[in-house]
Amino acid sequence: LLVVLTSSSGALDPTFSGNGWLTFDPSAAGLFDEVVGIAFDSAGRVVVGGTTLFGDADGGDDWMVTRFTPEGDPDGSFDVDGVARVAFDLESPSAQRDVLRAMAIDPNGGEIVLAGAAESDSVYDSALARLLPSGAPDVSFSGDGKLNTSLSGARSELKAVAVDGLGRIYASGFRTPPTLNADFVALRTTAAGALDASFSTDGWTTLGFDASPPNVLDHSTAAALDDGRWAVAGDVQVGTGAAYRPGLARFEVALIFADGVESGSAGQWTAVVGTP
Repeated sequence: LLVVLTSSSGALDPTFSGNGWLTFDPSAAGLFDEVVGIAFDSAGRVVVGGTTLFGDADGGDDWMVTRFTPEGDPDGSFDVDGVARVAFDLESPSAQRDVLRAMAIDPNGGEIVLAGAAESDSVYDSALARLLPSGAPDVSFSGDGKLNTSLSGARSELKAVAVDGLGRIYASGFRTPPTLNADFVALRTTAAGALDASFSTDGWTTLGFDASPPNVLDHSTAAALDDGRWAVAGDVQVGTGAAYRPGLARFEVALIFADGVESGSAGQWTAVVGTP
């Protein structure tokens, strides 16, 4: 993986790795690595998330998070060697493909929140994980730091993630039932790692633009959470072949301030939670 750090002027920052950039092999085996997210933690350390083969005997893909010191060295206080690994490893060892799609740092406690897919030959689950700032799995989240769900038996994948003031996780992506085309999907978990039943009654909801049936492949690829507003964006198929247009939706959620306090309004800010 390649990491580049610039100053506010856009110039390479020589305090990082001596020249402003570095390459790093998280598997230490010269295998394929993919980066999907980068962030600074509260101590100014660079945190990078992605997917790597890791040289497993089964050849499966795993999620990985790497943290560097402000000087550009692998941070030995982060999971011993600077690299934390997350493996769902569903079904048979020969078909385990766990792909990370998004990463966020929880502003409440510095936990690292990850979203993507846990796949095998017949399972295509949406997946989430939360790591402690030390790089260890956060076992207060779903018992082992990981959560995967088929969302009622459909193929699904998460591509964006955020955290609100109560530590609840918001994620979006797409869901493809066995006999139908893909729709945007949005979900929310509790801070403890369960689907939040106060969001759309079961913790998740879908939105299909269905612009030009029967070609209705709608994939959410990005999202943002701001002042309790959960907006998702992506690609909406509008014709045969590769004809797509941008799609944007906003879901109603209760307004949560950074300290976790609900609004002081006499009534709800939003009448229905988890609906477009």
